[in-house]
Amino acid sequence: MEIRKLTLDYFDRIEEIYVYAREFMRQTGNPNQWQDRFPTVEMTLRDIENGDLYGLFEGDELECVFAYIFGHDPTYDYIFDGQWLDEEPYGVVHRIASSFNSKGAGRKSIEWALRQCGNLRIDTHEDNKPMQGVLKKIGFEYCGKILTHDGTERVAFQKKMNYRQDLLEQLREFRPYNEQEENDRKTMISLLENVSDIYERTNDIAHMTASAWIVNRQRNMILMAYHNIYDSFSWLGGHADGDENLLGVALREVREESGLKHVRELSDRILSLEILTVDGHEKKGRYVSSHLHVNVTYLIEADSDEELTVKPDENKALRWFAIDEAIAASNEKWFRERIYSKLNARLYQYLRKEQHEKNS
Repeated sequence: MEIRKLTLDYFDRIEEIYVYAREFMRQTGNPNQWQDRFPTVEMTLRDIENGDLYGLFEGDELECVFAYIFGHDPTYDYIFDGQWLDEEPYGVVHRIASSFNSKGAGRKSIEWALRQCGNLRIDTHEDNKPMQGVLKKIGFEYCGKILTHDGTERVAFQKKMNYRQDLLEQLREFRPYNEQEENDRKTMISLLENVSDIYERTNDIAHMTASAWIVNRQRNMILMAYHNIYDSFSWLGGHADGDENLLGVALREVREESGLKHVRELSDRILSLEILTVDGHEKKGRYVSSHLHVNVTYLIEADSDEELTVKPDENKALRWFAIDEAIAASNEKWFRERIYSKLNARLYQYLRKEQHEKNS
C-alpha cells in the first residue's frame, strides 16, 4: 500500500472510481449525497492543481481517491446539535471514493490522513451508513451536524490522535526480538507513564528520539549517513523535541538529514526499540552531558535514484549500501551486533510478509 499525491495522469482512473462510488451510494440507500456530476471535473482539477488530491495504491493500481487538506474549512465554522471536540488546528478529508475491488482502502486512507495531522474532521450524508460504520470503527466521535455550501445537512465526526497513548498501546502489544528489546520495552513504558517531559530535550537524563531504517524501492539497499559525532556510518533519526508523533519525527529527520523528498513509512508500527547511551560531547559550542535516547525505529522507504544532500551540521556523507553491507559500514561494534543486525533481521521478516501478500 502506498499513498501519494495524484496528477493529471490519473484523471481517467479518478473518474472511473467516482462513477463506481456514485453507483455504490445509490445501491446502499444513499442516492442524494453525490449527484450524477459530483465531484465535478472542475473540483477534481482544482484538487489536483492545489496538490490536495491523494490516492491509495495497491501495487500499481489506484484504489482510493480523496482530498486531504490541513487547515481551516469554512464549512465547519458552524455546527449544530452538538459541538467539535476542540478548536485546535485540524485536517479534513473530502470527496473520498474507493474502487469496486478495494478492501479497506477507504479506512486506510482516512487513517493515513489522521496520522498526518493528529486531529481530523470529516462529514458525510446521514444516509451514508457504510462511511459512518468505517468512521466509528476507526474511533471517530459524532460531533453534530453541519451545512454544506448548498445548504444541505451532513453529519460530522472528529478524531484526535493521542500519540503517547498510541505508543504505549503499541509497546504493550510489541513482540520483542530479543532480551534487549524486552528489557527496554518495560523501561520505556514506565518512562512514558511517569515522566511528563520525556519527549523534551530539556530532560537532560533521558528523552524520546525516533530513527529510520531506510530501504529503497527495489528492497536491496539501505541508506546510511556518516554521522559527525559518532564518526561512523549510522542510521538516520533525531530528537522528538516535544513532538509526540514519533513516526512523523522519523520522516522529518530523514528529509532534513538526506535531502530526500519522496519518503514514506512502510508501516506505522514500531520496527524496533532501544534505549541508547549517548556520551557527553560538544555540540554547537556547548557541552552536552551524557544521557539516554529512548528510541523507536520505523521502516521507511525512499528512492535510491533521488539526489542526496549532506546536512553539514549532522553528517559528512550519505550512501546506499547493500542490505548486509550496511552492518559492516558502521565503526561501532555494539551497534553492529545489537542494533543494525537486528534491524536487518526485522527487515527480512517484513520482506517475506510483503512477498507473501503479493503472491496471495
